[in-house]
Amino acid sequence: MSVASGTTPADGRWSWLARALASRLRQVQEDALGRSFLVHLDGEWGSGKSSLLNFVREELGDWLVVDFDAWRSSRLGPPWWFFDSPEGMLRFRELATETAGFYNTVGFNDDTRAFPSIPARHDVARRIDCRYLAQLVAEHRLDEDEAAEVAVDLAYRLPKAAYKL
Repeated sequence: MSVASGTTPADGRWSWLARALASRLRQVQEDALGRSFLVHLDGEWGSGKSSLLNFVREELGDWLVVDFDAWRSSRLGPPWWFFDSPEGMLRFRELATETAGFYNTVGFNDDTRAFPSIPARHDVARRIDCRYLAQLVAEHRLDEDEAAEVAVDLAYRLPKAAYKL
């Protein structure tokens, strides 16, 4: 659906759309009794998606409306080609951490097609992360206590949280 420039749901001119969507959602619910369904709302940044969702939520009353914020939920994992060498792992850690930080990553994950090498690759990845953390400590960019905490987070807590283990 295209909306004319300058028209936003917040100005009330879109309330008709919220009523129409709520009506259609109720109809879908009746037709799909006992099954859940998903509605995807797509649009450019600032186009009024959240405002429209709030209008629809208000129209639906006691419905459970779940918001999913992809930006807030995104985590960065290493691409497969970095797994092939310690130098590649280090480049990934340096570049990803510079822009995403430690806590927007998932720690190390692996490809199960390489099952026999998983323990060794995880060991190398942990050593590379610790090498990177040691460099930050040596450069006085991170305290030793903080580096030890981040090492545990990278090796255990971040993957556990990201994959809900």
